[in-house]
Amino acid sequence: MPGPMRVVVTDIDGCVGRGEGLPYDPEVLRRLSELNQAARRGEPVPAVTLCSGRAAAYVDALMQTIAGFLPAIFENGAGLYFPEGYRFAWNPAIPNATRRTIRQIRQILEDRVVERGIGYIQPGKDLSLTFFAMPGYTLNDVGQAAMAALDGTNLPCRVEVSVTSVGVWLDGVDKGAGLQWLAKETGIPLSQMAGVGDAPGDIPFLKLAGFAAAPANAEPEVKAVVSYVSPQEYGLGLLDIIEQCKNWPG
Repeated sequence: MPGPMRVVVTDIDGCVGRGEGLPYDPEVLRRLSELNQAARRGEPVPAVTLCSGRAAAYVDALMQTIAGFLPAIFENGAGLYFPEGYRFAWNPAIPNATRRTIRQIRQILEDRVVERGIGYIQPGKDLSLTFFAMPGYTLNDVGQAAMAALDGTNLPCRVEVSVTSVGVWLDGVDKGAGLQWLAKETGIPLSQMAGVGDAPGDIPFLKLAGFAAAPANAEPEVKAVVSYVSPQEYGLGLLDIIEQCKNWPG
């Protein structure tokens, strides 16, 4: 294992907590906050930051809760939140013309998915869309409807169906691109970053991290690409992984 790990970069849903609408374990949040405070004092422990498809405001609030001080990735790599100076930035790899297409994508999907009562859009995102199923429909129904609506448009985006939602992401933007951007901004090499994820959308950044791990609740595709799978689920699994990081040799 490479070491020491200077930062643990973790997904939120399925890693820090159990997912949308479900409560966090306050003990997990407390321990993450204590760890970040110790890392900021210069103690030999890894800091913790986030790599999530969640909106900027959500990532900001959770970073405040865990005393995060390093930049955090939001909207699946499209944006980076800087706690120091309270700044939000869009990935410079996304051309302005591509950013504008998300409005066109949203309009098409509102007409073909939302207006037809198949799914609804999670609010708060600017360069991506997250859908949930309306009663009587499944996430696969939403994903198929979104794919059908966008088929033949040649718009630069992709539709991904996950365990809890349907994501619509701009081409060339994923969590791997976000992690590379984070490394550039912080000066921390990828080899000194530990990645923690649970869903297939996390694989691009897990493959780049110096060490990749997953909680016990992770999807099989994720477990197949990481080097360590915790016997614990969700937040407890994350804490276990962090303990492994703290004990890795330098």
